[in-house]
Amino acid sequence: MDLTGSGKLDIVCGGRHGLYWLENRGKGNGIALGLTKDPLWFPNYGNRFNLLVVKDESGKEKPVTNLFDWG
Repeated sequence: MDLTGSGKLDIVCGGRHGLYWLENRGKGNGIALGLTKDPLWFPNYGNRFNLLVVKDESGKEKPVTNLFDWG
């Protein structure tokens, strides 16, 4: 799945501590992979029952609009 629109396939997988996005940066002959955030970082939600809101890496709340947010 190409999440960045770069034309290169990226990998999204779930793990015990959350969702991981491995971005294919395509530098050189190898693949450079980057994580979205420290795997042990978790946002703190005031209302954990509101499933239509997700927090980004800065902690700002935004509505769920795509499949990546649902992850």
